[in-house]
Amino acid sequence: DRIRNLKSTRRHFRVQLSFSLEEYLGHSLGIERGRKLYEVVVQFDAEATRWVRDRIWHPSQEIVVREDGSLIFKAVLSGLGEVKRWVLRFGAHAEVLSPPELREEMAQEAAALATQYQRQGRVLVEQ
Repeated sequence: DRIRNLKSTRRHFRVQLSFSLEEYLGHSLGIERGRKLYEVVVQFDAEATRWVRDRIWHPSQEIVVREDGSLIFKAVLSGLGEVKRWVLRFGAHAEVLSPPELREEMAQEAAALATQYQRQGRVLVEQ
Protein backbone atom coordinates (compact mmCIF):
# COMPACT_ATOMS: atom_id res chain seq x y z
CA ASP A 1 0.00 0.00 0.00
CA ARG A 2 3.04 2.28 0.06
CA ILE A 3 4.27 1.59 -3.48
CA ARG A 4 3.63 4.65 -5.62
CA ASN A 5 5.49 3.65 -8.77
CA LEU A 6 6.67 0.37 -10.21
CA LYS A 7 9.16 -0.25 -13.01
CA SER A 8 10.16 -3.63 -14.36
CA THR A 9 13.86 -4.30 -14.88
CA ARG A 10 15.76 -7.16 -16.47
CA ARG A 11 17.60 -7.89 -13.24
CA HIS A 12 16.96 -11.20 -11.54
CA PHE A 13 17.28 -12.06 -7.90
CA ARG A 14 18.60 -15.45 -6.97
CA VAL A 15 18.28 -16.79 -3.46
CA GLN A 16 21.48 -18.41 -2.26
CA LEU A 17 20.90 -22.11 -1.67
CA SER A 18 22.53 -21.84 1.74
CA PHE A 19 20.25 -18.98 2.87
CA SER A 20 17.90 -19.74 5.75
CA LEU A 21 15.30 -17.16 6.76
CA GLU A 22 14.92 -18.88 10.13
CA GLU A 23 18.64 -18.53 10.77
CA TYR A 24 18.76 -14.95 9.43
CA LEU A 25 15.92 -13.84 11.74
CA GLY A 26 16.64 -16.38 14.47
CA HIS A 27 17.26 -13.85 17.23
CA SER A 28 14.53 -11.45 16.16
CA LEU A 29 11.28 -11.08 18.03
CA GLY A 30 9.66 -10.67 14.63
CA ILE A 31 11.40 -9.26 11.57
CA GLU A 32 13.86 -6.70 12.95
CA ARG A 33 17.48 -7.83 13.22
CA GLY A 34 20.10 -6.23 15.37
CA ARG A 35 23.87 -6.50 15.22
CA LYS A 36 24.27 -7.63 18.81
CA LEU A 37 22.63 -10.29 20.97
CA TYR A 38 21.11 -9.37 24.31
CA GLU A 39 19.61 -11.40 27.10
CA VAL A 40 16.30 -9.62 27.47
CA VAL A 41 14.59 -9.95 30.84
CA VAL A 42 11.12 -8.49 31.36
CA GLN A 43 8.93 -8.70 34.43
CA PHE A 44 5.18 -8.79 33.81
CA ASP A 45 2.65 -8.22 36.58
CA ALA A 46 -0.18 -10.66 37.31
CA GLU A 47 -2.59 -8.79 35.02
CA ALA A 48 -0.31 -9.14 31.99
CA THR A 49 0.72 -12.71 32.77
CA ARG A 50 -2.30 -14.22 31.02
CA TRP A 51 -1.32 -12.47 27.77
CA VAL A 52 2.33 -13.54 27.91
CA ARG A 53 2.36 -16.97 29.55
CA ASP A 54 0.55 -19.10 27.00
CA ARG A 55 2.29 -17.94 23.83
CA ILE A 56 5.62 -18.74 22.27
CA TRP A 57 7.07 -15.33 21.51
CA HIS A 58 10.53 -16.63 20.64
CA PRO A 59 12.19 -20.08 20.53
CA SER A 60 14.78 -19.04 23.14
CA GLN A 61 12.24 -17.81 25.67
CA GLU A 62 12.09 -18.91 29.28
CA ILE A 63 9.07 -18.02 31.37
CA VAL A 64 9.00 -18.30 35.12
CA VAL A 65 5.62 -17.75 36.78
CA ARG A 66 5.96 -16.46 40.33
CA GLU A 67 3.77 -17.19 43.35
CA ASP A 68 2.21 -13.71 43.21
CA GLY A 69 1.01 -14.34 39.63
CA SER A 70 3.64 -12.17 37.97
CA LEU A 71 6.18 -13.66 35.62
CA ILE A 72 9.71 -13.21 34.35
CA PHE A 73 10.27 -13.51 30.60
CA LYS A 74 13.81 -14.17 29.33
CA ALA A 75 15.02 -14.55 25.75
CA VAL A 76 18.16 -13.98 23.70
CA LEU A 77 17.20 -11.35 21.15
CA SER A 78 18.52 -8.65 18.85
CA GLY A 79 16.67 -5.74 17.26
CA LEU A 80 15.84 -3.96 20.52
CA GLY A 81 13.56 -1.46 18.78
CA GLU A 82 11.11 -4.23 18.09
CA VAL A 83 11.45 -5.54 21.65
CA LYS A 84 10.79 -2.03 22.99
CA ARG A 85 7.58 -1.73 20.96
CA TRP A 86 6.49 -5.18 22.17
CA VAL A 87 7.01 -4.26 25.83
CA LEU A 88 5.29 -0.88 25.38
CA ARG A 89 2.05 -2.60 24.37
CA PHE A 90 1.78 -3.88 27.95
CA GLY A 91 2.16 -0.37 29.42
CA ALA A 92 2.85 -0.22 33.15
CA HIS A 93 2.20 -3.97 33.42
CA ALA A 94 5.72 -4.70 32.11
CA GLU A 95 9.16 -3.65 33.29
CA VAL A 96 12.40 -4.29 31.42
CA LEU A 97 15.01 -5.55 33.87
CA SER A 98 17.77 -6.18 31.33
CA PRO A 99 19.66 -5.18 29.22
CA PRO A 100 20.48 -1.73 30.63
CA GLU A 101 20.35 -0.17 27.14
CA LEU A 102 16.75 -1.26 26.66
CA ARG A 103 15.78 -0.27 30.20
CA GLU A 104 17.15 3.24 29.55
CA GLU A 105 15.27 3.51 26.24
CA MET A 106 12.08 2.50 28.05
CA ALA A 107 12.67 5.16 30.72
CA GLN A 108 13.19 7.83 28.05
CA GLU A 109 10.03 6.74 26.24
CA ALA A 110 8.03 6.79 29.49
CA ALA A 111 9.31 10.29 30.27
CA ALA A 112 8.36 11.50 26.80
CA LEU A 113 4.88 9.99 27.17
CA ALA A 114 4.43 11.61 30.59
CA THR A 115 5.39 15.00 29.15
CA GLN A 116 3.01 14.54 26.25
CA TYR A 117 0.05 13.64 28.45
CA GLN A 118 0.72 16.29 31.11
CA ARG A 119 0.58 19.24 28.73
CA GLN A 120 -2.10 21.70 29.79
CA GLY A 121 -4.51 23.46 27.45
CA ARG A 122 -4.00 21.09 24.56
CA VAL A 123 -6.90 20.78 22.11
CA LEU A 124 -7.72 17.07 21.95
CA VAL A 125 -10.21 17.12 19.07
CA GLU A 126 -10.36 19.59 16.24
CA GLN A 127 -13.83 21.10 15.90
